[in-house]
Amino acid sequence: MRRLLALLPLAFFVSCKNVPESVRLTEEFYANVDSAKYDKVHAALVDEEKALLSVAEFVTLFTSDSARAPGFDSTDEWHEMGTTGQETKLRAIRRIPDWNFIDKAAKKGKSTKDYLTNLGSNIPRIKDTNRVVTLVTTPNGPRFRIGLKDIIAFEKAKQDIRSNLASKVKVTLKSGVAENNFQSFFHVTGTVANSGDIELKPIVFQVSMRGKVAGTTTLKTTVPAKGEHKGEMTCEYADGLTPQKLGTSFDVGRGAVNLGGFSVKVLSASPADRKELERHALAAIGATVAPRLY
Repeated sequence: MRRLLALLPLAFFVSCKNVPESVRLTEEFYANVDSAKYDKVHAALVDEEKALLSVAEFVTLFTSDSARAPGFDSTDEWHEMGTTGQETKLRAIRRIPDWNFIDKAAKKGKSTKDYLTNLGSNIPRIKDTNRVVTLVTTPNGPRFRIGLKDIIAFEKAKQDIRSNLASKVKVTLKSGVAENNFQSFFHVTGTVANSGDIELKPIVFQVSMRGKVAGTTTLKTTVPAKGEHKGEMTCEYADGLTPQKLGTSFDVGRGAVNLGGFSVKVLSASPADRKELERHALAAIGATVAPRLY
């Protein structure tokens, strides 16, 4: 027994030594992905991918999708698929959150990250082998190719679909109220009509006051195909605006917004079924698996 115990540190050392260098480097790279350190991820890309987006644009690309969050997968193994010249391709065998389940079960008002954190070890997971990355040996150290061009094309296809759906939405505002005790948003009341054949959620529109953006509304209520939503909606103030500038005073406390000087611009609309959005986007770029970083 003593002999076995004495050998344990050596066995641990040998097991560490048996991890291929390509796997170790890739694990370090994805540790930054899982920690959402996108500036470091961008710095580690191959030059041709790094040139596609600035650091700020790269960060925005991976923080704009609130329905997914990095770091909740569990990688069982990195498998070397082969080496050509200075490039080694690796595939991850991992267990990821069941995003279809998460989309349906995520609680209203909570971010996906908060929802998954609250689930803890109870996150429903499925096996995934779609993550493939290429490690490139360069004079400046290891660099990675993640298929950024395809990721950008996929996101652009989704945005094009949202823009097309937005053209089928008409917003008519009837009244607005700003209150001093709500410093980050005011309310507008009106109708959001959908003339398309797909039920929509969310719909995002800007409200402008005399040519300047006053706020943005993200309507998270499903608007049926050939249907409409009526009622009061929250409009988040644009930078620099306050309740007082929209008709209130500290004496009155609240005030009606003069909608005569307002205009509305629908920015985007998404299918209520996220899978439908992805299906159309995949068809647009001629792919069968969504290109993703995580």
